[in-house]
Amino acid sequence: YSDEDKSEEIQKQVEELKQQLQANPKDKEGYDKIIELYRSLGEIDDLRAIRLQYKQNYPLSPEIWIQWISDEIQLVSSDEDKDSICHLFQASLKDYYSIDLWIHYLNYVNTYLPSEMSTT
Repeated sequence: YSDEDKSEEIQKQVEELKQQLQANPKDKEGYDKIIELYRSLGEIDDLRAIRLQYKQNYPLSPEIWIQWISDEIQLVSSDEDKDSICHLFQASLKDYYSIDLWIHYLNYVNTYLPSEMSTT
Protein backbone atom coordinates (compact mmCIF):
# COMPACT_ATOMS: atom_id res chain seq x y z
CA TYR A 1 0.00 0.00 0.00
CA SER A 2 1.16 3.49 -0.80
CA ASP A 3 0.38 6.40 1.50
CA GLU A 4 -2.27 7.52 -0.97
CA ASP A 5 -3.93 4.08 -0.90
CA LYS A 6 -3.92 4.12 2.91
CA SER A 7 -5.43 7.59 2.94
CA GLU A 8 -8.16 6.54 0.49
CA GLU A 9 -8.92 3.47 2.62
CA ILE A 10 -9.15 5.61 5.76
CA GLN A 11 -11.44 8.09 3.96
CA LYS A 12 -13.67 5.19 2.93
CA GLN A 13 -13.83 3.99 6.55
CA VAL A 14 -14.63 7.55 7.70
CA GLU A 15 -17.53 7.80 5.24
CA GLU A 16 -18.91 4.44 6.38
CA LEU A 17 -18.66 5.49 10.04
CA LYS A 18 -20.31 8.85 9.33
CA GLN A 19 -23.26 7.00 7.79
CA GLN A 20 -23.36 4.59 10.74
CA LEU A 21 -23.39 7.48 13.21
CA GLN A 22 -26.08 9.28 11.26
CA ALA A 23 -28.23 6.15 11.45
CA ASN A 24 -27.34 5.51 15.09
CA PRO A 25 -26.03 8.60 16.93
CA LYS A 26 -25.66 6.52 20.11
CA ASP A 27 -22.94 4.25 18.63
CA LYS A 28 -20.17 4.90 21.16
CA GLU A 29 -17.75 2.52 19.44
CA GLY A 30 -18.36 4.31 16.12
CA TYR A 31 -17.37 7.63 17.68
CA ASP A 32 -14.19 6.14 19.11
CA LYS A 33 -13.24 4.69 15.72
CA ILE A 34 -13.96 7.82 13.69
CA ILE A 35 -12.05 9.99 16.18
CA GLU A 36 -9.06 7.70 15.82
CA LEU A 37 -9.28 7.94 12.01
CA TYR A 38 -9.65 11.74 11.99
CA ARG A 39 -6.66 12.03 14.33
CA SER A 40 -4.57 9.86 11.97
CA LEU A 41 -5.60 12.08 9.04
CA GLY A 42 -4.99 15.31 10.96
CA GLU A 43 -8.48 16.53 10.05
CA ILE A 44 -8.87 18.96 12.95
CA ASP A 45 -12.14 20.61 11.88
CA ASP A 46 -13.84 17.26 11.30
CA LEU A 47 -12.34 15.99 14.54
CA ARG A 48 -13.76 18.94 16.48
CA ALA A 49 -17.19 18.48 14.90
CA ILE A 50 -17.39 14.76 15.66
CA ARG A 51 -16.18 15.30 19.24
CA LEU A 52 -18.90 17.90 19.77
CA GLN A 53 -21.46 15.48 18.37
CA TYR A 54 -20.11 12.73 20.65
CA LYS A 55 -20.35 15.09 23.63
CA GLN A 56 -24.01 15.82 22.81
CA ASN A 57 -24.79 12.10 23.03
CA TYR A 58 -22.60 11.00 25.93
CA PRO A 59 -20.70 12.40 28.87
CA LEU A 60 -17.11 11.95 27.71
CA SER A 61 -14.69 10.03 29.90
CA PRO A 62 -11.73 11.87 31.43
CA GLU A 63 -9.42 10.02 29.01
CA ILE A 64 -11.36 11.23 25.98
CA TRP A 65 -11.43 14.79 27.35
CA ILE A 66 -7.67 14.73 28.02
CA GLN A 67 -6.98 13.46 24.49
CA TRP A 68 -9.23 16.16 23.00
CA ILE A 69 -7.71 18.94 25.08
CA SER A 70 -4.16 17.72 24.39
CA ASP A 71 -4.88 17.79 20.64
CA GLU A 72 -6.21 21.36 20.95
CA ILE A 73 -3.28 22.55 23.10
CA GLN A 74 -0.90 21.63 20.27
CA LEU A 75 -2.72 24.19 18.09
CA VAL A 76 -2.74 27.11 20.56
CA SER A 77 -1.50 30.28 18.89
CA SER A 78 -3.49 33.12 20.45
CA ASP A 79 -5.04 34.28 23.70
CA GLU A 80 -8.42 33.39 22.22
CA ASP A 81 -7.18 29.81 21.69
CA LYS A 82 -5.99 29.70 25.30
CA ASP A 83 -9.44 30.79 26.45
CA SER A 84 -11.13 28.11 24.35
CA ILE A 85 -8.90 25.50 26.02
CA CYS A 86 -10.08 26.78 29.41
CA HIS A 87 -13.68 26.39 28.22
CA LEU A 88 -12.96 22.80 27.19
CA PHE A 89 -11.49 22.08 30.62
CA GLN A 90 -14.52 23.64 32.30
CA ALA A 91 -16.87 21.55 30.16
CA SER A 92 -14.85 18.42 30.97
CA LEU A 93 -15.10 19.08 34.68
CA LYS A 94 -18.88 19.30 34.37
CA ASP A 95 -18.95 15.79 32.87
CA TYR A 96 -16.69 14.20 35.48
CA TYR A 97 -15.14 14.94 38.84
CA SER A 98 -11.68 13.76 37.90
CA ILE A 99 -8.39 14.36 39.64
CA ASP A 100 -6.55 13.74 36.34
CA LEU A 101 -8.61 16.44 34.61
CA TRP A 102 -7.96 18.88 37.46
CA ILE A 103 -4.22 18.17 37.36
CA HIS A 104 -4.13 18.72 33.59
CA TYR A 105 -6.16 21.91 33.97
CA LEU A 106 -3.92 23.36 36.67
CA ASN A 107 -0.78 22.41 34.72
CA TYR A 108 -2.25 24.08 31.65
CA VAL A 109 -3.07 27.29 33.53
CA ASN A 110 0.36 27.28 35.16
CA THR A 111 2.09 26.84 31.78
CA TYR A 112 -0.05 28.96 29.45
CA LEU A 113 -1.69 31.46 31.81
CA PRO A 114 0.80 31.94 34.65
CA SER A 115 -0.69 35.33 35.54
CA GLU A 116 -3.92 33.52 36.47
CA MET A 117 -2.02 31.45 39.04
CA SER A 118 -0.51 34.35 40.96
CA THR A 119 -2.35 35.74 43.93
CA THR A 120 -2.56 39.46 44.38
